Amino acid sequence: MYLYREILDIDYQQSKSWYEKAAAQNDVDAQFLLGEMYDDGLGIRT
Repeated sequence: MYLYREILDIDYQQSKSWYEKAAAQNDVDAQFLLGEMYDDGLGIRT
């Protein structure tokens, strides 16, 4: 929800945090979406 702005404002840092937690537990959807965020440079400090 944080990433897709269904109800809340977009919060890329919060999205990244939740996806990282889920990805660490081998959630393949979270791993994919986290990869998409990295690819698009969303929520990533440069």
